[in-house]
Amino acid sequence: MKTLRGLGEFALIERLTRKIKPSEAVTLGIGDDAAAVSVPPGHLLLSTIDSQVEGVHFEWPLTTPENLGHKLAAINLSDIAAMGGTPLYGLVNLALPPDLPINRVQEFYKGLLRQLSAYNTEIVGGNVSASPNFVSGLTLLGKILPKNMKKRNGARPGDFICVTGSLGKGAAGLALARESDSLKKENQAILKFWQTPRARVRAGQILGNLPDVHAMIDISDGLAGDLAHICKASHVGAIVEETALPVDKSIQALAIRLKKSVLNWILHGGEDYELLFTVPEEALSEVRVRLNAVVSVSVVGKITDKPGELVLQKRNRIVEKIEPNAWDHFLTI
Repeated sequence: MKTLRGLGEFALIERLTRKIKPSEAVTLGIGDDAAAVSVPPGHLLLSTIDSQVEGVHFEWPLTTPENLGHKLAAINLSDIAAMGGTPLYGLVNLALPPDLPINRVQEFYKGLLRQLSAYNTEIVGGNVSASPNFVSGLTLLGKILPKNMKKRNGARPGDFICVTGSLGKGAAGLALARESDSLKKENQAILKFWQTPRARVRAGQILGNLPDVHAMIDISDGLAGDLAHICKASHVGAIVEETALPVDKSIQALAIRLKKSVLNWILHGGEDYELLFTVPEEALSEVRVRLNAVVSVSVVGKITDKPGELVLQKRNRIVEKIEPNAWDHFLTI
């Protein structure tokens, strides 16, 4: 089996990038010290970066190189979606074990490129180095008209708190990935979502075009943690209704079987990559109409005038405080 040690750095780069053809907007692409790209006049350049580190974000027995490439693309695309933007260009950073088989890197790149190309996003550069473990990073650049850019700091008291799609899928998928093969086979859709999540790029662009969407963020760290980010930036509070939280029946059934809490998966599990946003009551019908053909929308609560106070109204109508408990690398690892 051929490994990176036998191939070499520059031969690997050539092999990974030989089929990448730059578009007209790329003035200078792969092969120089830096890339040069064009952004349409009047637009802002959005930039985000995320990574997948072996032993921190993933374990090889639970995923494949191709799925890992897909996921790295999706989590970055989700950040651009949360701003209401359009993804354009990516730069890839790989730190790889010298004895890693070449085909595993090629499979990773295949998943990465396929997911990026689905949103007309092209790779324009990157870097490769050696590492004891597999480390991959993606810097993603996008565009946005200033008037369409959504931030975390615009939520207002009285706004409805809305989410796209359903919640708890990411945490459920991770829990399932550690279970028996027979259980995985019974719940392939849940496992597939966790391995290859979907970024809500089109929904984000639609919401970006609506002035009444006051604040937006993607749900990567759990509903509680990401809603807390909006509340902190906007100097407001929030109340969430447990009975309004959208969750698939398959997730509920899996939670019962694994003796896990669906509510905990939703609030603290993370990796759902749905959009969380706030709108005034009078704009809700337009939001639903605009998003109807793309994704479902659920109202899960309201923004309050009590800064920093996050509470949950339970099924029994009791109200209790929500602890954000968002993912923190240095507290979790």
